Amino acid sequence: MLGTGAHSILHENTFANPGNQNIQVLSDGTLEASGNDFIKSYGADKFFVWCQQYPGTAPPVVLDMKDNYWAQAYTGAFESATQVAAFIHDYNDDPSVNVLVDFEPFSTQPVPVESTSFGSVKAMFR
Repeated sequence: MLGTGAHSILHENTFANPGNQNIQVLSDGTLEASGNDFIKSYGADKFFVWCQQYPGTAPPVVLDMKDNYWAQAYTGAFESATQVAAFIHDYNDDPSVNVLVDFEPFSTQPVPVESTSFGSVKAMFR
């Protein structure tokens, strides 16, 4: 959830859609999100990003969500901007929202994951 005046940075995460949306934008905060995996797990009515309506000035606030991987859990990577945009509710869907999600270019491959054993994590604290 992104709120008033917040500046959020999301890098190298996996968001598997557990509810109605992965990211909910409530106001005019800023967001840098790249190198993440956004995976829709179920439901055509579920969104990756849902921007709420709030009063603002023109031009709309732009959220930087470039270079992320967008996919459907059962069918794989989205190949077109139209497929990704269908699961983002922003200025393009309702101009009164006043928030635009800039997601292009996007990756058609999952973000590489660094594997770390629990033993190596424990060793960092010894």
